Amino acid sequence: MPSNVSIEYGNAEKQYHEAYTLEEKLIALQEMQSWEPKHKGAEKLRAELSKKIAKIKAQIEKASQKKGGGKGQEFQIRKEGSGQICVIGLPNAGKSLLFKTL
Repeated sequence: MPSNVSIEYGNAEKQYHEAYTLEEKLIALQEMQSWEPKHKGAEKLRAELSKKIAKIKAQIEKASQKKGGGKGQEFQIRKEGSGQICVIGLPNAGKSLLFKTL
């Protein structure tokens, strides 16, 4: 079913097709998503945009990991002094994993 889109959506779609980098494409897709029609006839369009955004975010994440991004920032805490920490949580919430990694 065709959907009637606004001029702003058309401009954002044009930016998407002219974009070279993944970041530019992601920005254009997010702009398209903000201008997409919100009626029932455009459900497929919304789903396709969401899939494209998720795919490009995954590609950006993968590219940043190759550059040395890794899993995140790591830091070290020097063991000095005395202290007491209480970790409270539900079963299987990852309390033991936290202690193992520290």
